[in-house]
Amino acid sequence: MTCIVGMVEDGEVYIGGDSIAADGWDKDIIAERKVFRRRDILFGCAGSIRMMQLIQYHLVIPQRLPLVSDEEYIIVSLVGAIRQCLKDNGLLEVENAKEKTGQDCIIGYKGRLFLLQTDLSIYMSSFSSIAIGVGKIYAQTAMHTQQRYIKSKRVTPCVRIIRALEVAESLCIGVSPPFYVEQLKE
Repeated sequence: MTCIVGMVEDGEVYIGGDSIAADGWDKDIIAERKVFRRRDILFGCAGSIRMMQLIQYHLVIPQRLPLVSDEEYIIVSLVGAIRQCLKDNGLLEVENAKEKTGQDCIIGYKGRLFLLQTDLSIYMSSFSSIAIGVGKIYAQTAMHTQQRYIKSKRVTPCVRIIRALEVAESLCIGVSPPFYVEQLKE
């Protein structure tokens, strides 16, 4: 239960998220933020709060080696470190001899968005925004609509993300404020 929205504009990365935690019919509004920064990387986590906590407080962010592309750094080094962190802390599941996390995570790095999927694969969307969680279809629709029809620079990326989260909240029971947005400048 959640909604996380990421977008890139003018080389800057923005990721916003809601604050709901749900278990069946029970819900709570968590004090922790699902969107956070670790050095020069933004993370927005959907699903397990434990995964979010491990990435935020336990993950050792690997150093980027010279001559390594952004994609290679994220796919090989960062995802490798996330995988090991989750494995070492009992959160990596194995099903049919395949490892999986059970949840998605948006990663913002150097003006790009990367989606860490449940099977630890990474993809980069050709769109300027992406969303994850149960409210993703509503938020993604709102982001695409705003992108297409709002040309004013007065409507900041943070406002657009909050609007998308508000749309998701109004249509999806698994999304709830308060909403938070983090920005990562190039």
